[in-house]
Amino acid sequence: MQPEFFQTDSPITLPQEDALGRSPFAENLARSIMKIRGEDSYVFGISGEWGAGKSSVLNMIEHFIRNSEEHDPKPIIIHFNPWWFSGRDQLLPMFFSQLSAAIGRSDDSGCMKNLGVTILTYAKTLRLFGYWPGLGFIKDGMDAIAESGNRLREESELIAMDVNQLRNDIDAHLRKLKCQIIVFMDDLDRMTPKETADIFQIIKAVASFPYVNYVLGYDSRILAKSISQELNLGENGHDYLKKIVNLQFDLPPVSQNNLGKMLTQLLNTIFADKDLSESEIADYQHYLDTGMESLLQNPRVIKAIFNHYRITIAGVENEVYWPDMLALSAVYVIAPEAYRVIANNRYRFLGIKYRYSDSHSESQRQETAKFHEGWLGRIDSAKHEYIRNH
Repeated sequence: MQPEFFQTDSPITLPQEDALGRSPFAENLARSIMKIRGEDSYVFGISGEWGAGKSSVLNMIEHFIRNSEEHDPKPIIIHFNPWWFSGRDQLLPMFFSQLSAAIGRSDDSGCMKNLGVTILTYAKTLRLFGYWPGLGFIKDGMDAIAESGNRLREESELIAMDVNQLRNDIDAHLRKLKCQIIVFMDDLDRMTPKETADIFQIIKAVASFPYVNYVLGYDSRILAKSISQELNLGENGHDYLKKIVNLQFDLPPVSQNNLGKMLTQLLNTIFADKDLSESEIADYQHYLDTGMESLLQNPRVIKAIFNHYRITIAGVENEVYWPDMLALSAVYVIAPEAYRVIANNRYRFLGIKYRYSDSHSESQRQETAKFHEGWLGRIDSAKHEYIRNH
């Protein structure tokens, strides 16, 4: 099979695709989730910065759960992407719609199908009256009825429904079945502050059913800031997050060496059929050892460097030295502001302006030194070593 020309940002789905050594972490967490035997609803969080590989870890956790032989009956797994929807009016019905559908099709027993129908009725009733457990009516009850109009008449059978009784019926069904339901939610940090607060209200107040557990993926710094902003918590967003998430795990760090190996493996897809000279290999390793590797922050950065190199090398492959071009691609991704300076001031880096002139050499050197000190001073100091060396 030919390798993909470009590397997409799609997460991996299987442990054997893991190049960063995180599959043991995913397997251990999956086993811990599977060992939950009580009826309480638990919330697990996987926190990491954007591009660090949270979605890949969530996919591996799901893989290990699906292939586990430790649990009978098999858990029901649900994926809900809350950032696809906007506001409570969409979040609430869509969440319960997916929950109801997944439970209803988990087997052919009438019990499961009846439970699915009950959950959907519960959701419709909540939406009809604008009522959220834990919050009460989110708008005035008479206003809700007035706004309902024709919808209220069309669904008049729901008027007689008791929300609390529906909730009790769902709880009783789930306690009888004792079937674990695991809801995966990823990219919560993509949501607006209001939507973030809404989804946590669903998890903790509206849908904290027995045997229903949640596995969430997010950047805790962004999420805490969103919560603080929406709920006016000041600096206490992290404390609120702790009340929602029972157990949070930071994404395991990846060694710079493993990230360097990931870049090397991608480059091998290009050079598999080529005989690289010892000097080319040595220069590539030199770039890694003298700063590049320390700036390979996460898989997304590595793929971006590879993709930039792949498109810029096309058409000039026989005219440039590939390790130098790769180093320049790394500058483009890691320090784009430095790349722009280089592109717009080539003569200052190559010495073309003064190549044929020996006069005023000292003043010229001082001018050049001042120029480089000026633009380098505006670059993040953590990137200086790499940029200076390359």
